[in-house]
Amino acid sequence: MVSGLNKSNLRESHLLLSIKSIILFGTPCRYGNSRELRKTLRLCATVELGIKDKRNAPKFDQETEKDIKSILEDTANLSVEFVGVSENRQTSYGPRWFKRSALLVRDTTSTPAGKTFIAHDSDHGNISRVASNSDTYNELQKHVAKWSVPLADLPPLQKTRTTVASTQIATAGRRPSTATVRSNSTNASLSEISPTSSLVPPTPITLQRASPKPSNPGYDLENNRLTRQTSFSLALPCHVIQPPKNSYFVGRGDILEELDANLISKPFKSGSDWNTRAFAIWGPPGMGKSQTALHFAYTHEKEFPSILFTVADTETKLLSDLAAYSQTIGLTTEDQSKNLPGQVKRLLEWYETTDVPWLLIFDNAKSVKLITGYWPNSKVGAIIITSRSPQFASNTVAGAGKELKSLHDEEAIQLLEKQLADQPIINFDRNEALRIARLMENLPLGIQASVGLINGAQCSLRDFNRQWTSSRNVIIDSTQDHTMTRFAKYPQALGEAWLDALGALRPESKAMIDVMALLDPDNIQEEIFEERVSLGSPSTMPFLGNKTKCLGDLKSQGLLSYGDKSQSFSDKKPYINIHRMLQHCIKWQMSENPIYGNRQTALGNASALISSLISSLWETDWIKIRKEYKNFFPHTETIRRFFHDIKDVPSMKVPISFLEMLRKAAGLCYKRNFLNLGLTILRTAEDIIELYTKQSSLKIEGTEEAILNEIIEIRYQHACISTETAEFEESLEHFELAKKSYAKFKELGYVKKNSTRYMTIVGGIANSLNGLHRNEEAEVCYLDCIELTPPGDWQPYDINICRCLWDTGIPEKLNEGADRLNTWIATRAAAFGPDDQKDYLSGHAKYILGNIRISQGKYDEAFELHMSTVKNFKAVLGDDHHKTGDAYHKAGWHFDRIGNYEEAKKYLKNALKVYQLGSDATYRSGEIARTTFKLSLVLAKMGRTQQAEDERKTAEVFRQKSMGRKYFPSDEESAYDHLVSLWAR
Repeated sequence: MVSGLNKSNLRESHLLLSIKSIILFGTPCRYGNSRELRKTLRLCATVELGIKDKRNAPKFDQETEKDIKSILEDTANLSVEFVGVSENRQTSYGPRWFKRSALLVRDTTSTPAGKTFIAHDSDHGNISRVASNSDTYNELQKHVAKWSVPLADLPPLQKTRTTVASTQIATAGRRPSTATVRSNSTNASLSEISPTSSLVPPTPITLQRASPKPSNPGYDLENNRLTRQTSFSLALPCHVIQPPKNSYFVGRGDILEELDANLISKPFKSGSDWNTRAFAIWGPPGMGKSQTALHFAYTHEKEFPSILFTVADTETKLLSDLAAYSQTIGLTTEDQSKNLPGQVKRLLEWYETTDVPWLLIFDNAKSVKLITGYWPNSKVGAIIITSRSPQFASNTVAGAGKELKSLHDEEAIQLLEKQLADQPIINFDRNEALRIARLMENLPLGIQASVGLINGAQCSLRDFNRQWTSSRNVIIDSTQDHTMTRFAKYPQALGEAWLDALGALRPESKAMIDVMALLDPDNIQEEIFEERVSLGSPSTMPFLGNKTKCLGDLKSQGLLSYGDKSQSFSDKKPYINIHRMLQHCIKWQMSENPIYGNRQTALGNASALISSLISSLWETDWIKIRKEYKNFFPHTETIRRFFHDIKDVPSMKVPISFLEMLRKAAGLCYKRNFLNLGLTILRTAEDIIELYTKQSSLKIEGTEEAILNEIIEIRYQHACISTETAEFEESLEHFELAKKSYAKFKELGYVKKNSTRYMTIVGGIANSLNGLHRNEEAEVCYLDCIELTPPGDWQPYDINICRCLWDTGIPEKLNEGADRLNTWIATRAAAFGPDDQKDYLSGHAKYILGNIRISQGKYDEAFELHMSTVKNFKAVLGDDHHKTGDAYHKAGWHFDRIGNYEEAKKYLKNALKVYQLGSDATYRSGEIARTTFKLSLVLAKMGRTQQAEDERKTAEVFRQKSMGRKYFPSDEESAYDHLVSLWAR
């Protein structure tokens, strides 16, 4: 019957209003979480079906579980009285099923909340057997007598239906039963009745056909029309608002102001415009949408003599609430309750014709068709819709609306403080409260769950923060008992609120949001989910090609929203926001199947999507590089943290796309000069490779060719970063490892897509040898690289070999280096113009040639070359790259030489800003010491003795830090110059 009601069968809706009570025998109506419900249903079915073989154990798929949960939810909201018969004996079905005897359906779970239950002296298998001489039988007789109804009030039945005219109680059992009867219900006043509770008192007992009762004056319910007599008295003001006003409500001033502006202050348009004022509040589950609408209603009772808060997620609930309000306000009477459509029609007609200002709240709306089907048009009325879907705010429905987002920090603290501050044992502390609020990402339902856990544990805020260290733990431990209050009767536990929305998604939408759960939640670009040739059409990404549909599906469930504009440079592309608590919930759900479940798939999909958007290491478009770093690097970090949070990594398959993403992300760090961060990322990849090569249980999901290729690239990337940090021994080691892996790659018959990789590995070895002043060996390697360079390809080896020649200090070598560089610069200028900014190579060539000219005593030419380098590096590498810092230092050196101390000071300070930037200052102690010492010399020449002394002392501190145990005091500039690598001099 309840299932039929969910399908909005009006004939059965009539039958519902004639039913006064339902007796439930051993029915699990309440449950703490989905896992508990599945377990209880499985065990109940096992006992009831008499299944003996565990292989035949009943199973419930997600669809069946969803249907059962929906029926239980609708049952709890039916306007009838329930009596639950629960078992008082433990079930002993067999040791293979139960480790110990158990009560499957207890008194507290046998009926919906706030109903009557009878504890029957029986186990679950015999719950419906009631002896005629038992207390249970006597109690049931009392209830049956109380619920008997006049036959005249029963609607006519279709011939194909069967009516149970009397309650038949089976007699069984050898001894009298002992029954315990308790009731949680009370006689509530109208203001205390929930909108889905019955507003009709029980009909007195009678077994004879009753004579027809007079209908409501002014309205013919049978024919659904007004009569000539239209004057009648209404019970105004009439406010049916449930639950009671929440004294703990905080914040939401912005949206309350918009509600006021749209529903009260906004004037109606003149003429024939009959559009009812309306406003939609939409957003994710647990955000406080219903509470915000309720607060507005309670605050504006004076402005609206008629207010109805109705639950609108199903037509059954909506019709029941509208019909009940029609009686309460006095439009229809109790004896007309069998004609539910007539009652609803009468109320809607009154809404459209009255001059009495009214407010109608459609709470938890899901269907636009349902809401618009019961939408009254009025010049004096107002409608509020709360929903997960933004569609209700569109011009085709409300025409106005706003997304409800998380509370601000101060509001979240107030929500905790109002409920906990007056309890001495809690020891309320605002700092600890802020930690809780941020742990819950300021989600109202998450904060309420935390309050419930704190009250349950009777602990201080500090102890709560020590015990529940992650939002995942709060999600797991919180139940509906922790989120339910008398002011806010939220129907689900914290985790279930999100899982319910996730369960309504299509498979391709679920696969998409699984990926989003692993990304940075604040700036998820739409382009991530667009089709790309590099991705192909993997079966694990059904959302590719269905992006618009999937995003619409996710928005309709309130699972994501759009930011105004992308935070990325000036492309103005839209970006998506997803709540962190939703991410935690999705990842918690993934953890149930650690190896072959959606966690494995999501990790591979997310890594592949982000990796495909990051350019190769050889990308030279620096604007594009900076954009990629800003847009996509945050996603690589959240995916990497997700991987590190997996506790059983050695037993899983690591997607090859994850290694590729890590390597490309490290390449971005290398190009953006965030070297320490790049090494941190590479360590994750190298740890995986180490476990894999040791033949552990860890596997990499990919072909042998792909895996070996990533090993080469990761070792090569590590070596490149070590070169930039002047750790030349380390870089040489990793270049040699890359060369060894490359040899194995070729030995197995594989061909590298990057045909120049061997050349670049040899070039890296040459750079390391040059940094170690092993110049003869370096020259040989550079010459090999020059020989391997494809025609028309611009590589740095013609330039780097000149650095070897300069390092020798031999005049002939200096001349050779100068000639090589002049030839290269001329050729480059012919190709790209004299102000070449295609990449950093022109600046690099001029930097080394300038150093050679200094060694040759040609200072003016050197000055011009080095200033040109500054211009190139600033344009191409950016103002924060360490190479730009080196060029700034060199410019400061030149200005000091010519006596322009103000300019010298400016450029040296610019260099220090670069060297001291971020975490990479760790690698720049030598550069900081050298430039600070040079600055002290300049300040001394300017007559600023004290400042010069201060800078000198600072320089000495950094020199000592750079040299470590090799430190010795020195005031010589050459001693500071030798603190930096050959490349930075």
